[in-house]
Amino acid sequence: MDFAGLGPVAPVAYRGDSAPVRIAFGPRYPVARTVFRASGVFLILVASAMWFLPGSQSDADLVIMKLGTSLFFLFCGLALVMIHHSDNLPEVCFDPIRRELRVLVRAVDGQPHIVLRRGYDSLGRVRFHKNRVELYDFDGRLLLGLKVADPIRRAALRSQLRQLASICN
Repeated sequence: MDFAGLGPVAPVAYRGDSAPVRIAFGPRYPVARTVFRASGVFLILVASAMWFLPGSQSDADLVIMKLGTSLFFLFCGLALVMIHHSDNLPEVCFDPIRRELRVLVRAVDGQPHIVLRRGYDSLGRVRFHKNRVELYDFDGRLLLGLKVADPIRRAALRSQLRQLASICN
């Protein structure tokens, strides 16, 4: 609230262009993430239920087939659960000091590795939507489309990119 108590105060404006802005990629369709996780959990439960349900045969040949099938279901289920995990998603770092954007992917050791590096001066134009930011090349190709729901991050990004790239609304 402001000092007079008349209403909510506007969000604090972004101060300075020296802080990098990091935006993580998310799944394009959130429903797909839920479907993958639900089917992965189902496969993991089926893999364990094969051994605990009554009426299962205990012949030696069937045990080997059951072991192979349950391991297959277990690994497929784990893969489906982990496919959209937040540690596996790349992130974009907008660096105002170096005036470049970098796409970072975490390796097995947990350290981020640069997959793509582009200078701000090599960007054609930037278009800000309500919840999205789209970066285009000089020939009009879409380079990157990011979902940015936070208005403070969008304002920080706009203040960084307005100096070197043309901004379209």
